[in-house]
Amino acid sequence: MNAARGLQALVRGARSVRAVRSVHTATSRAMSHPDRMIDPTYPEVVDKSAQLKEPFGYWNSQDRRNFNDPLDEDDDIKTMWVVDEQAANGRVSPSSALLQLLGVFGLLTAVYMLAKARDPEDKKPVKSREFPLNPEAAARRS
Repeated sequence: MNAARGLQALVRGARSVRAVRSVHTATSRAMSHPDRMIDPTYPEVVDKSAQLKEPFGYWNSQDRRNFNDPLDEDDDIKTMWVVDEQAANGRVSPSSALLQLLGVFGLLTAVYMLAKARDPEDKKPVKSREFPLNPEAAARRS
């Protein structure tokens, strides 16, 4: 009977040593990353946008997430449904994209100005209607 109690105490002691080791390991991991100080037992989360992940091989291919994957605290801005993380697979820099956009707007403006210049008022098939400046005075005259 005493031997069994001694064995139980030894097992409890071994469990407590393992628990202390796991807490120490978790604490040392937490010290290496400041966000892990909050809950050192929470699994590591990859700091990567879902748009940059591989498109295939996930349980939920629409959001590029596996079942029971831990959520990042910034998950709402790292999903597939936010503004694009990169344009044209990284082939176009943001400054080049802005220049291209301004070029398209400039081209549209030039086409509008050219069309406006080639269609003067006197060549239109229908005369523009003239409205009086003061509708009350025009109503009194008629």
